Amino acid sequence: MKKQRRRVGNIYEIDLGDDTHVYAREATFSSTAIYDSRTTLDLTIDEVVRLPVLFFVVVMKFAIHDSIWKIVGNRCLADAPLPEVPPKGIKDPRDREYFGFIFITDRYAMRRAKK
Repeated sequence: MKKQRRRVGNIYEIDLGDDTHVYAREATFSSTAIYDSRTTLDLTIDEVVRLPVLFFVVVMKFAIHDSIWKIVGNRCLADAPLPEVPPKGIKDPRDREYFGFIFITDRYAMRRAKK
């Protein structure tokens, strides 16, 4: 099976294991929006992007590449915007004196600030 490629705007169907699924959308390369969409029905892309966003999560790439989350479409963020993605902070385990913030709107940006 060909590996799926991760792209901003991808819309995923996530099987919940009880004959229901939810939809999610790649907001940035480090954040995915989970829609309020638990259903047994197959929704169209237009229906999905009109749903409210419940929360954002960080997803390991193997969930996408190994087709655990199935890509069902893609919708450009400019055409159907998401709410602003909240910044996430991560503690640098190698340094007890600093707390690093990773801003998910910029894949590689990191700012270190004292506690």
